[in-house]
Amino acid sequence: YSTAIKEACPDCIVIMGSLLDSLPGDRDLESYLTTFLSLGGGEYIDVYNFHYYGTARPAGVGEYYRSGINIYKSMKNILTKFGYSQKPIWITETSTFSGKVGNLYQTEEEQAADLVKRFVTMKAIGAEKVFWCFIEEPDYESEENGFFDQSGLIYDGKGDYDKGRGVKKKAFFAYKTMVEKLTNTTPLFYKDDKKSFFAVFEKPDKKRIAVIWHDYWFGNAKVKIVGKGKLTAYSIYGKKLSSSFDSLSLSLALEPVYIEGNASDFYYIEKKPKKQINESLGGLTQS
Repeated sequence: YSTAIKEACPDCIVIMGSLLDSLPGDRDLESYLTTFLSLGGGEYIDVYNFHYYGTARPAGVGEYYRSGINIYKSMKNILTKFGYSQKPIWITETSTFSGKVGNLYQTEEEQAADLVKRFVTMKAIGAEKVFWCFIEEPDYESEENGFFDQSGLIYDGKGDYDKGRGVKKKAFFAYKTMVEKLTNTTPLFYKDDKKSFFAVFEKPDKKRIAVIWHDYWFGNAKVKIVGKGKLTAYSIYGKKLSSSFDSLSLSLALEPVYIEGNASDFYYIEKKPKKQINESLGGLTQS
């Protein structure tokens, strides 16, 4: 099929059918891709591809956003081994839901935060394209409260947690802001300590924009962003949060934060013990 496609349309891009991780036997992503490449399949493929879905936090059901990092790196290692390290990797489907699936409930805010995390991590580590699975809820599952039927960014008017056909979820507005902020940017570097993620991108005019978050299942965190010049923080919906020069302090909770300006790193702000605070105030207060 690939040869026929190229004969009919030399400019067409042939994308490998999506791979899924953690499947049994030969269908597992790593074993399938290794076999495929060892048999010479690589000469027919322009772009490699995987899907990953799941929850907004590590709940033991499906794959949360960090799973995509592991899958991407594993696929990249296999492609490098067979001499295809320069081939692009796309994620043609990813998503999480708002509402309730089984016993797991997720808010609109959790879905919105997870959407940004999935796109930003994949872009930061090198994925060329990422696609959210549904914009409008599709209504194709047998139950109205199914995973995919609640993973869209616009309600379809069905289900126990639906707010009305055509009503846009918070994730819709987070997606819109993300497109406005990160379109035509190039990843420069990222810092990942498995609890917080900090990524810096460059725009065509050489201006920078960063994204930072601290995973809320580890609790809230206070951080200091350091850089050069004016730094301005925005919410995932585009609301201005604060602005300062050369450094900026933030309290991170559920949602990632955008930083416009020449940000270069972040540090945690440690909380002082109450006794130390009292001593620094000259004994004017008592614990």
